[in-house]
Amino acid sequence: MMLHKFVSRNRQLIENLAQSWQKAGAQGFALLDSRGNAVFGDGATTGQQLTMSLGQYGALRITVGSPEPGAVNGYEMQLACQAQLLTQILKRESELESMTVELMGAYDQLVAMYNLSQATRAHLDLESLLGSLLQETVSLTEAERGFVALQEDQVWKKVASVPPGPHPDDLIPSLSQVVRERGRPLVCNSPEECRRMLPSLPLRVERLSLTPVKVGGEVVAVIGLFNRPEAFTAGNQKLVSALAEEAGSIIERAQLQQQMVTQERMQRELEIAASIQMSLLPTVLPQIEGLDIAASCRPANEVGGDFFDFVRNEDGLLGVTLGDVASKGVPAALFMVVSRTLLRTAASLYVSPSRVLEHVNQEIYEDLSNVGLFVTAFFAYYDPFTGVLTYANAGHAPVIFYRNATASSEFWEADGPPIGVLPQVTSRDYGVPLMPGDVLVIMSDGFNEATNGQGEMFGIQRLQEVLSVNATQSAERICAALFSAVETFAEGTPQADDQTVVVLKVVGQMGRGEDRWTPDAWS
Repeated sequence: MMLHKFVSRNRQLIENLAQSWQKAGAQGFALLDSRGNAVFGDGATTGQQLTMSLGQYGALRITVGSPEPGAVNGYEMQLACQAQLLTQILKRESELESMTVELMGAYDQLVAMYNLSQATRAHLDLESLLGSLLQETVSLTEAERGFVALQEDQVWKKVASVPPGPHPDDLIPSLSQVVRERGRPLVCNSPEECRRMLPSLPLRVERLSLTPVKVGGEVVAVIGLFNRPEAFTAGNQKLVSALAEEAGSIIERAQLQQQMVTQERMQRELEIAASIQMSLLPTVLPQIEGLDIAASCRPANEVGGDFFDFVRNEDGLLGVTLGDVASKGVPAALFMVVSRTLLRTAASLYVSPSRVLEHVNQEIYEDLSNVGLFVTAFFAYYDPFTGVLTYANAGHAPVIFYRNATASSEFWEADGPPIGVLPQVTSRDYGVPLMPGDVLVIMSDGFNEATNGQGEMFGIQRLQEVLSVNATQSAERICAALFSAVETFAEGTPQADDQTVVVLKVVGQMGRGEDRWTPDAWS
C-alpha cells in the first residue's frame, strides 16, 4: 500500500529513474510490491533480471539483455544504491504518514473535546452531554450510527443515539452487559467475526465497536458504533477510548452534582427536623419552690432519639420523664415524637407511673416490633405536697440518686424491659421521699457509654463520682459538670450517641403545693 501511494505521488520521479536505466542499456524497469505485482513498469521477463529488495515495501527490478563482461556488477552496484535510497525514502514516507494520521487523530480529539467543553458550559443535562459526545464520535469515526447506554439501578438504558431513529434497542442491554463483564473494548470488522463473537447480532451489523465507559474502575456506560465504511482501526479505537474517558468524567461529575444536591436537600431537611424536634423539648422548666430543676439534650447527629419532658396532671403532680429510642437519625426522631406524645397523653389519664408506661406500650408496641426498635423510658411523679417521688423504670439507665443524709449515691436499676420488647410492661411503682440536699439525676446512656481514644467507656462509677463531688452545687451546675466530665474523658473522640440529662435537687422544705406552682411555666 505504501509503495502504491509513493508511486502515485512521485510518478515523474519514477519515470525519470526508468528512463535513466533505459539509457544505461536496461530493457525493462519495474517496481514490485510485497506480493511481487508490478506497481510501475512493464514487468518484462526476457533477458537477465536483477532484483534488489526494498524491505517490507517490495522490490526494484531491472531487465538487461546480454551485458558486456563486468557490466552486470556495475548494474548491481547502481541498483543496490538506488534500492537502498528508495527504501529510506519509503520508510520516511511511512513514518510521516503515521505521524500525520496520529496528528489528525489528536486534532480530531482536541476538536471533539473543545466541542464537548462548549456543550458543558451551556449547562446541558447528562443525556444531552452524552448525546453531544456521541455525535462527535460518530462523525469522527464515520460510523453509520451509534448509541450510548447508561446503567441505572442494574438496568441498561439507552440515553443517546445518532442518528435518531430505530436502533437495535433490544440488543443494547445485552451488548452493554457483555462489555461490562468483559471490562475492555470489543471490536469486530466482518459479519462473520461479529456473529462469531455475538451470535445474536442481526445480519445488517457488519462492523461493530463497543467501548466501556468507566467511573472509579467500574463500567457504568457503553459507547456503541455500527457499520463504519472501512474496518475500525486502532486509531479509531484510540479516539473512541479517549472520548469514553471524557464520558466517564461527565458521568462522574453529574453523579457528584446529584449527590451534592441530594445531600444539601437532606441536610436542609435534617436541620428543619432538628429544629422541630428541639422545639418539642421544654424550653421553660417548671418552677417549684424548694425544688431546683435542670435539663439538657445534646444530640449526636442532627436528629436523635432522646427526649425529656415535664407534665402536670389534674392532681397537681409533676410528671418527669426521660426516654431513649434505641436507634439514631430519622427513625429514632420519629419514634421519639410519638413516644413523647403518648407519654403526655397517658400522664393526663393515670397517677401511676407504671400505668403510664403500660399505656404507651399498648399504643406503640406493634409499631416498634415491626421495625425491631424499642424505647427505654423512666417516668416519675413528684408530689409537691408530700415531697415523695413515685417512679417506674422500663429498661432505662442510668438513673442515679444522691442521698444527702448519707452523702452517698445509688444506682437505680430498671425492673422491667423497655417499651416495645414485650406486649406487657412489667415495671412496678416505687416511692422515695426526697429530703433537702437529695439529688436525682436521670440520664441517657450517651453518658455512661461515652468512649475515649482507647475505646474505654466512661461508666456508671465515674458518673456517681461526678455527682458526689458536685452534689452541693445547683442543678444547672451539676448538669454542666456531667457534660464537662464526659467531654474531657472523650479526649476529642466524636460523640457517638445522644446525651440527655434531667437533674432534680431538693433545696428546701416542702410546704403547701398549691401556693408553689407557677402556672405560666406549663404549656
